[in-house]
Amino acid sequence: MAADEELVVTAARLHAQKGLHVLLDAAAAVRGQRPGLRWFVFGDGPLRAELEQSITARGLEQVVHLAGARPTVDSELAAADLVVVTSQWESGPLVVLEALALGRPVVSTDVGLVREVIDPASGQVVPVGDAARLADAVVAALAGSSRPDGEVPGSSDRFRPVALAAAVRDVYEEVVSPR
Repeated sequence: MAADEELVVTAARLHAQKGLHVLLDAAAAVRGQRPGLRWFVFGDGPLRAELEQSITARGLEQVVHLAGARPTVDSELAAADLVVVTSQWESGPLVVLEALALGRPVVSTDVGLVREVIDPASGQVVPVGDAARLADAVVAALAGSSRPDGEVPGSSDRFRPVALAAAVRDVYEEVVSPR
C-alpha cells in the first residue's frame, strides 16, 4: 500500500446478517472524503457474486476489495488503520475483541456485546443499518488514527486475555473444590 492509503478491514462471512450492503453504502460516501481509502473484506459466502456486482455498479473497484477467506485474520487486523463491523445481528462479534486486543480502533454497529467493550477511546458504535452514521464514524476514526500501536485505552478490562483466563480458572476452581 502507498503511504497515503488508509486500510480499513472487515472480517465477515458474506451473508445478509453481516450488513455488507451498508458497508458498500458507507464506502461510497467516504471515498470522496478519504481518497486513499482501501477497504478489504476478508471472508467468503453466498453473497460474493452479488457484492462483486454491487461494487462494480457503484464504481468501488479501487476502494472495496473482497479478499476471500483466510484461516485467521490477525495480521490483517494488526495492519489496519481501522476495523469495521457492519453486522445486523450478533451475540458478540469476536473480531471486535481481536481488534481491540491488537490495539486497533473499531467502528461497529450496535450488536451484542459491542457497547460493553467499545468506548470513545477505543472506537465508535453506530446504529444497525445506518450507512450515513457508519460513514461519518469511519471518517472520524481515520482522522484520529494516528494513535500509536498498542492497547487501546478504555476498552473493557473484562474481556482482556488476563481477565478471561482468571474467570475460566475461577469456574474450574469452583467445580473441583470440595463442598
